[in-house]
This record gives sequence, C-alpha cells and structure tokens, in this order.
Amino acid sequence: MKDYEHKGKPLTRKIASDLILELFGGQAGIPRCRINEKVLELHLRRGGVSSPNAHTTIGTGLDYLKKQGKADKLKRGIWNIDIPDQRRTSKRKIGKHLCNATE
Repeated sequence: MKDYEHKGKPLTRKIASDLILELFGGQAGIPRCRINEKVLELHLRRGGVSSPNAHTTIGTGLDYLKKQGKADKLKRGIWNIDIPDQRRTSKRKIGKHLCNATE
C-alpha cells in the first residue's frame, strides 16, 4: 500500500470529499453522523491529523460534492453519495436512521 499523501495533515474539504467518495460512493441513505465517523476514522488511521472542526470540514466536503453533482441531501442528515440518477432513492423510501444502530 502506498503512503497516504495527507499523512500529518489536518482534514481539509478536499481530503474529506475524496474520502467520502472512497468510503461511500454509490451508496444511498447514509446518515451524516456515519459519514463524519468513518471519514475521520479513516483519515486518522492513515496518519492524518485531527482538528477541532473536523465535522464542519466534512460538512463542507459534502456541500462541495453536492455542488459537483456527486452528493444529494435527501433530508436532514441523510445523504446519497455519487448515485446515478436512475438509482437515486426518494425521500419517501428512506426510513429513520440511527448512527448508533448495529449493522
């Protein structure tokens, strides 16, 4: 495995958006708190540095992806990441998601 190019760096919008696509690309109905948890976890595990505003940075990463057409906010706290139009999940089909629920 090659070295993490962001080793020793704090999380930025660009890093967050890249990790969001890597972790959740093609998935629908993902709770924002799960995105926060997994993106930060992966960044730190690979040698990145934490920052006190990491969740805000992840949010700006999601907003950036939304502007690029690679993320959709279905409702408060629920996201589709890089889903082709024909596979998008409607708001009516998304149930209540709990971040602390077991999978």
